[in-house]
Amino acid sequence: VLKEYGEERFSGRVATAIVQAAKEDGIGSTSELAKIIRAVIPVREIGKDSATRSFQAIRIAVNHELDDLEQGLNQLVKVLNSTGRLVVITFHSLEDRMVKRAFKRLSSPPPLPRKLPVSDAGIQPDFKIIGKPVRATEEELQKNPRARSATMRTLEKVA
Repeated sequence: VLKEYGEERFSGRVATAIVQAAKEDGIGSTSELAKIIRAVIPVREIGKDSATRSFQAIRIAVNHELDDLEQGLNQLVKVLNSTGRLVVITFHSLEDRMVKRAFKRLSSPPPLPRKLPVSDAGIQPDFKIIGKPVRATEEELQKNPRARSATMRTLEKVA
């Protein structure tokens, strides 16, 4: 969970420390858990708590956030009207990767069998990606530092 969902470089250290602390004294609060995590992760980014990635990973796993995102995307594109737009704002690289791949798949012609003597040139996809991903400007980051990880992507139904 820590490695996959939190993309935590020190996931092994963190997991070992959590298991050891749970065996010895138990972990009674999130503050205690954060302290355990901070003790084994070197500070990488000034101003960013080193326990953030671990807590994020735990939250994603417990809430099934990636599964919900996938289901939501699949359901939303089914109900989108012609020229309707789907705008998704992600706050984590895993979420963004999922949305990016889904949008790319939806905006590409369907895959054809390899040896079929037909090209996909005449096949138009039902969706198109609108613009490039939008990220917070420096001005916005001054007002809202939490927007630093936000990425907005837009997909339009053309058929």
